[in-house]
Order: sequence, then C-alpha cells, then structure tokens
Amino acid sequence: MRTLHFTTLLFLLAGECLVHALTVTPVVTLQDVTALRAQNNYYSSGYAAVMILSSQYAGEKAGGLFVAQGKTGQADDGGVYIVDAASVVWERSFSGPVSVLWYGADPTGATASTTAFNQTINYAMANNADVVVPSGHYVLDQGLQLPSKISMNGEGAVTLDFAQLMTGAAITIGEVDSYYYNAGFPLVDIFQQGKLSNMLIIGGNVTTGIFLNGQSTTEQYATPFYTLEKLDIKFFNIGVMIGQQTWLNGLFSCAIQQYSRYGLYISNAANEGEDISIYNSAIFNANNANAIGAYIARGSSISGDVNFYGTSFDYNGGPGLVVASGQARFFGCHFEGDLSVSVESKGYAEFFGCWFRMDYGFDITGGQTNFFGGYLPTTNTMNVTSGTTVNIVDRQT
Repeated sequence: MRTLHFTTLLFLLAGECLVHALTVTPVVTLQDVTALRAQNNYYSSGYAAVMILSSQYAGEKAGGLFVAQGKTGQADDGGVYIVDAASVVWERSFSGPVSVLWYGADPTGATASTTAFNQTINYAMANNADVVVPSGHYVLDQGLQLPSKISMNGEGAVTLDFAQLMTGAAITIGEVDSYYYNAGFPLVDIFQQGKLSNMLIIGGNVTTGIFLNGQSTTEQYATPFYTLEKLDIKFFNIGVMIGQQTWLNGLFSCAIQQYSRYGLYISNAANEGEDISIYNSAIFNANNANAIGAYIARGSSISGDVNFYGTSFDYNGGPGLVVASGQARFFGCHFEGDLSVSVESKGYAEFFGCWFRMDYGFDITGGQTNFFGGYLPTTNTMNVTSGTTVNIVDRQT
C-alpha cells in the first residue's frame, strides 16, 4: 500500500473527470477492490480516495480512482460503488461509457459474464450512460435485455458467445425501457437513440440473435429507435427479428449468416407506418433448404417501407427474399443463389439498379413487383401468377 496526493493523481488521470472537489489530500493505493472492501478505517483516518491498480483480470481496464462518499447507504454494485467494512461508500470517478470489466466480466471466456453484463446495463440505464465491451470472448448463459436509450459498443475483437442459450433471444432491445406516447410522433431528440456495434454474436442455432420489439401491452407507442452496426451474427434460428412498434434507424455493414430458418424476419401488422432501413449488409446461409434470407410480413398496408441499400443476399438452399406483405424497396442490392425471390399476394416490391444471379429466377404469386434498371437474366424466366402486376424498365441482361 502507498499514499499519493491528489496533485499527483491529476497527472495520472489526465482527461478523466474528477466528480468530487479536491479538498482532502491523502489517497491510498490498493491492488484490487477486494482489498478496499476489507478496510474499516480509511475514511475515518482522513483518506479521501483510493486508487485501484488492477482487478480480477490483470492488465484490463477495471482499475481506477474511487472517491469516498461517506456512509450514504448506497449498495455495493460491484463496479461503480464499492462499500468497505465500515459501511463507507467509495464511488468510481470516471467519464464516458461504463465498462463491463468493472463489474467482473471475464474477457477470457473461462466463466460466464451474464451477471456482469446485466449489472453494467442496469447502471447505464439508471444513469443515462452507454456500455463499452473491451476486446475479449465473453460467455453469456442467459439472454441480455438492452434498453432502447443506451448503446453497447465493442472495442476491438469482441465475441458474445450465447452457445449455451437454447431458448428465447440472445439480445432483446426496446422492451425494458421504451418511451411511450399516446398520440403523434415524438421528436427524435427525445428518443435517446441507442446502438449495438462492433461485435461477433454467436449462438446455438435454436435461438433468436437480436430481437427488437417495442410493443407495449398498456400504451400505443413505443420507441426503440436503434442502429445495428458492424455485427457478425451466426448460428441462430433467426438472426435478427424486428417485432412490433419498432423503428430501426439502420442495420449497417452487418453479416447475418448460417441461420436455420430466417436471417432477417420483419413482422407484423403493428409495424405499419414505421420505416426500417438496412445498409451495406450481407444476408447469407450455407446449404440449408429450409432457410430464408429475409422475410417481410408487415400486413396489408403499404404505408411503411422496408428499405435495403447495397445489401447482398447470397443463399444456397432456401429463397433469399420473401416479401409476404407490406412494401419493400431495394437499391443497388445483389442477389445470388439457388432459389427465387418470392413476392406474395399482399407484397409490393421495387428493385432499383439491382443485380440478380439466380438459378431459378423469381416466384411472383401476387402483389406488384417493379424492376428499374440493373441486371436481370433472361434465362429461367419468372414464375408469375395470372393477374399479378410485374413492370420491367431498362433491364440489362
């Protein structure tokens, strides 16, 4: 143990936000929070703060400065608030996002990190903070519920491993902390939009990877306004499920692959009126005759669009795209694989400058389908049900 002074710590913690007045000098340096919890006289001896040098996982970013708050009654939450043997509360001094490592997440994957992730999310939710996940392999044996107002962002190579999860969803977004409105469309800046980014998310092939759902049982409107960015989602029954009353800002540069039923499933009539956008992503599977790349079923209304920009559908087995109902538009997308793009009786699909390379063409059984420009092969002609509207303008072959 050694004693420092706040003037020294100011140089050590350049860029950190010290949230308490620097009026008392003594600072104790300890190895970990376990040593802090064991103390019973630091505060009474006049120490103002404790510097933790390391943590359970040496070399990670879980150390830091803890400032004495007195006997406030605040519970020890394992990451931001530590309570010593004399019931004195020590609060972590920090600015920016909250790290899962502070709460004991194991970046080696040797032990499950579910409790640590949930504790981090709970603190972030209560304090309007975001969550950061440092590089590592994290095993999670239960699903996570992520409020719509916070972001969870990975640093470097991050794997969230849900292989032990056999039911439910790996990550559910929007149900826990949605903002509800009884009428009208609320301002965007009220949403406190969240983001999930920079992670590999893997599962056991019988669960849903990411489930966005803002449906409330008591109110009419919910607002999980979310962005999914740079995610690699593997080995799930459904890669991404977009449920009721959800506005998806964008799915950017994501890969949804090797699913057993659906890569992307967009549901249902309650979604009508809200637009959903997918950008520069890839939806593909490997030799699964029962799998569908993207399935769109938004009801009979066409008031809300599903827009795909620069997205690749590569499917060997089941169809890459099914527009069962609702309105979908595709801009500069790429379709390649074995089976058809299917547009059903209540579907409305428009393709702008898209490129198609498929063995069996299209199965258009109803609704309306429009092709504007792009590459559309002449072989394996479309299967078009009588009375169905298909418009082709400026096709390249």
